[in-house]
Amino acid sequence: MNDDADVDVIALIAERKIRQAMEEGEFNNLPGAFKPLPEDDLAHLPPEVRLAMRILRNSGFAEKTNDDASDNFGTFWPDNSEESTTH
Repeated sequence: MNDDADVDVIALIAERKIRQAMEEGEFNNLPGAFKPLPEDDLAHLPPEVRLAMRILRNSGFAEKTNDDASDNFGTFWPDNSEESTTH
């Protein structure tokens, strides 16, 4: 059996289990159902940077903050302003 066939079998099993759970009502009355998702506090960052910040947060290297300079981003990403390039 090749890797593609293994993935297909796993996908079929997953789909079958999801369908069965739906039929049994396992997804009914979930907390937060039909409510909007929370606003992304990193939406102002490029997608690849957002991903990096989530990884840093989840691994404990960056903290979530409530200010506009969120996550102390400058400590992980160099400042590309003209001031920082002249010493």
